[in-house]
Amino acid sequence: MSRDNLLWIGNHRGALTTARQLTPQTLNRYAPTLLLADPKAGRAAGFGDTLRRQFPSLMLTPTPLVMRGQDALAVNRDLSATVLTVDTLDDTTQALSARRPSQRMTFQICGKGPGGTAGTLIGIQGTLTPKDDQTQKAVSLLLPALSEMSRPANSRELTRPDPLTAAVLQPLRHVVSTRTSLHLGEKNLEPQDLTGSPLSLTFGQTLLPLVAVPGGGGDKYSQQQALALESAGLLPGSTRGNSCRMLVAAIVIPRQAIHFMRVALASSGKRVIAGVSSFVRPVERASSSAAVFTD
Repeated sequence: MSRDNLLWIGNHRGALTTARQLTPQTLNRYAPTLLLADPKAGRAAGFGDTLRRQFPSLMLTPTPLVMRGQDALAVNRDLSATVLTVDTLDDTTQALSARRPSQRMTFQICGKGPGGTAGTLIGIQGTLTPKDDQTQKAVSLLLPALSEMSRPANSRELTRPDPLTAAVLQPLRHVVSTRTSLHLGEKNLEPQDLTGSPLSLTFGQTLLPLVAVPGGGGDKYSQQQALALESAGLLPGSTRGNSCRMLVAAIVIPRQAIHFMRVALASSGKRVIAGVSSFVRPVERASSSAAVFTD
């Protein structure tokens, strides 16, 4: 079995949840040396200890790097695979932008959309692979738009009694981490053969395939619906682990809104809109009603 080198960026909540779902067979694809990067002193080393205890038979030799993910990517240019479990959309987007064409990069993020206590819970997971221009374009469109309407999630906000307590976020984190762990084990598969889809979204417990396309600021709702139905055809009709009876089409209007439209395949074979969740950008990114995302 050939082994690739793996860089794991962000070694806190998302990393620990994902690690608990890894199998020895998956991690053995990258063993024994793993690069673990986190800017907080001691966190990468602690995550390395956790992995060694969890997989004693693999004789892992993790290398902790006390630095940001972007810096780790710049220093280690021959990486074949990277997983991102970082706690801001800005850092996630910057790391994805630093990906080299030959690298596979898997990421996840979870939180809630704008609207304060009424914000919609959401989790996103994706894997970028060489020559998958479609997923790259979707990620490059969607994540910056989400970042524009989001404020950073600090530790106080994640621990005090509010809509982003651990009890609320952990189920979302578990769902996206399960898919991340699966994709790490599918390092040689083509994008259309990855479990579920290269890009997925959940509003709760079910991950749905996700496509993202640009919309017009002056479009009517009927035009947005038509675009969602049309863009659903961008996803292959059947992917491994998902029959594609339903997917989410994100209509992205930069600096204005994102309309997440659930597109279902009716028994007649016709596509229909089964629901809509709209994220509208607040006036101020620092507003208490802004979206919040974390690892």
